[in-house]
Amino acid sequence: MAQSLFSMLDAEWRDVVEQPDSALHLRHWSRHDPALRPFRDLEELVQFARQPGHPADSDDVLRCLAKRSASESLAARTLLQAIVYALKGIAARFRPPIGDGEEVVSVVIAAAYERIRTYPADRRPRHVAANIVLDTRQTVSRSLYRRRVTETLVGDIERLPVEAASSSPSEQLIALVDEALRRKYIGPREARLIVLTRLLDVPIDDLAAEHGCLPHSMRRRRLRAESVLAAAVA
Repeated sequence: MAQSLFSMLDAEWRDVVEQPDSALHLRHWSRHDPALRPFRDLEELVQFARQPGHPADSDDVLRCLAKRSASESLAARTLLQAIVYALKGIAARFRPPIGDGEEVVSVVIAAAYERIRTYPADRRPRHVAANIVLDTRQTVSRSLYRRRVTETLVGDIERLPVEAASSSPSEQLIALVDEALRRKYIGPREARLIVLTRLLDVPIDDLAAEHGCLPHSMRRRRLRAESVLAAAVA
């Protein structure tokens, strides 16, 4: 079932390649980017980028696409298709033993596409595919871990003496943190750490720099605070 989203991507890609506009776009790009001139269509370009043995040439091709991806959806879609094989590996790594693996695939695809649209090609011109895949894996890891923590903390929210269960997991987590703070299970510093890093996506490295400590020390502090919250829920 989880593979169906990747199958849908492949089917959609065949339709994209067959559109006359796709060939027109490729010819237009080729006039400005010599690395794209050898290819008759987008499928040939993608197959070339996937083949091992010519990393520098592949980088030239993918960098051309990456530079256009912020403003041209077809370039972003082509770059996504070029790395789909690697995204399948990420999805397999994070697929749950039980449950909806297709949801994980959806998270992986969305994270990859967002990274492609925002990839800094001028600043990171080499190893384009590897960089995007690595960035995607890190984003998915953070996203799924944050979701698992939230689900663990709010799974029994109705058993807590909070006024009314909020409508979203984020609001529920805030309510839980507030209750733990009022009952003095955790302090204001720990509450701020959880909310900033888990809900507002503030990098923990930034908070570590703010407090003058190492990131791993900040992560241990957050883990202790989350363990207290998990115990409160249990």
